[in-house]
Amino acid sequence: MIVSSIYDYSISHIFKLNNIGTNYTLGVWLVVTMGLILVIAIVNYIFITYYLSSAVSGFFSMLLGTLLVGMFPLIFIGSIAVNQGEKKYGAIADDINQKSKLPPTNSIKVFNIHSGDIRYIEAMQNYIRIWHVDDGTLSQKTERATLTTIAVDLELTSLKRCHRSYIVNTSSVLRAEGNAQGLQLTLKDVTAPIPVSRKYVNDFR
Repeated sequence: MIVSSIYDYSISHIFKLNNIGTNYTLGVWLVVTMGLILVIAIVNYIFITYYLSSAVSGFFSMLLGTLLVGMFPLIFIGSIAVNQGEKKYGAIADDINQKSKLPPTNSIKVFNIHSGDIRYIEAMQNYIRIWHVDDGTLSQKTERATLTTIAVDLELTSLKRCHRSYIVNTSSVLRAEGNAQGLQLTLKDVTAPIPVSRKYVNDFR
């Protein structure tokens, strides 16, 4: 458990590999998981050899045994998870695409920016970055605030929380796409996809 926690922390914080997004495919998941098996094999070998003073046939033999035990269940479980995830989030994406979008509400301003001009708001610890359209160009503005503090003021607008790090303008959503990792939104005037985390899928719909 400790080894797994340290490994997960290293993957997400040191290597900046997020398990939400189009880049986190089945292949990436398999590589990450096989890496975990390798780390566990190394820790087991060190523990058995140096702490328990037990003789083992060799590191590579232990590694091979660990891989053989873990490989086939991983591939089987991973394939099922990907297939179910793609079906689930693909259906949700189709449902969102078929629904009419909320009309933008321009009467409310967020740091002197009309809410209808905002495409999305991104969290950066104690700051937020507001991506908005200014004279037809996508611009950004950074303010000291959190998504939680401003979310209450946005309840009557088309700006909705879709992720712990994002608030998105639903009136700017061009399409939603579903894959095994969740939902990805394509926004007007924005090139990068915006994720919808599992926690907010039902609220977002």
